[in-house]
Amino acid sequence: MLERLRNKLQDNETYYSREEVDWLLAHIGDPDPAIRDDLVYQTWCQAIGQGFLRQEDYHYLVRWCLEENSLFDTIEKSGLPTLRRSFTALLQVILLWADDEKESRYHHLMTDDERQTFFTMAIDYLTLEKDDRAYVENVGWVHAIAHGADLLVQASSHSDFPSSAYGKLLPLIENIFLERERRFRGDEELRLAPLVFANVLTEKLRLREVTHWLDHLNWPRETEVDWDRYFSFRYFLLNVYLELDRAGVLTDQTKVSFYRLMD
Repeated sequence: MLERLRNKLQDNETYYSREEVDWLLAHIGDPDPAIRDDLVYQTWCQAIGQGFLRQEDYHYLVRWCLEENSLFDTIEKSGLPTLRRSFTALLQVILLWADDEKESRYHHLMTDDERQTFFTMAIDYLTLEKDDRAYVENVGWVHAIAHGADLLVQASSHSDFPSSAYGKLLPLIENIFLERERRFRGDEELRLAPLVFANVLTEKLRLREVTHWLDHLNWPRETEVDWDRYFSFRYFLLNVYLELDRAGVLTDQTKVSFYRLMD
């Protein structure tokens, strides 16, 4: 099966059987990065991105994510279980993208309930995931926080993401940084930043809400851990600021709010 799937990926074949889909799901969090990253994840990108899966198999993957609930598999534990959670998040990114992409053969194949559950899962996962490892020797990229950020970025950019949920993004981001015991090690700040700037640029998140949030942040800077959290948060803010400034949407008031925290 391994060689068959590798050959399909290389040859850009246009059909995957249910047996092959099940094998890929069984290895979604494989500890071998050559299987997990280079085969399974790349196959999802190709098969869903190029429409190589049958529509019933796309929906089979959606139901698997909901019924298996592997995004929250032993969420309190780090180690190998994190790989399954982290790479399930990436699968759900692709599934949500395909559901919202008008040119995709899977456009709007999710039911309303399935779609809304995916949105809720995206918020809950980034709230609950605590394994902040980035690259691990002999395992490769774990990157659960980064993948969780990717999932919530994709969810919040979806045309059906509920407007009432945007108010949860800023407090969620704040808590992620306040809960750190050390600085991020894999540029997770860059993956979290689009939750703010992308949604501001599409006018789903109001700039005045961001300004109000920044003005009411009182970041502790006393202990070593405080400073680690602050430096990580400042790197995140810098990336948000640069993107919004490049787009020319920042007001003088908002710039002052950013400067106060980046000084």
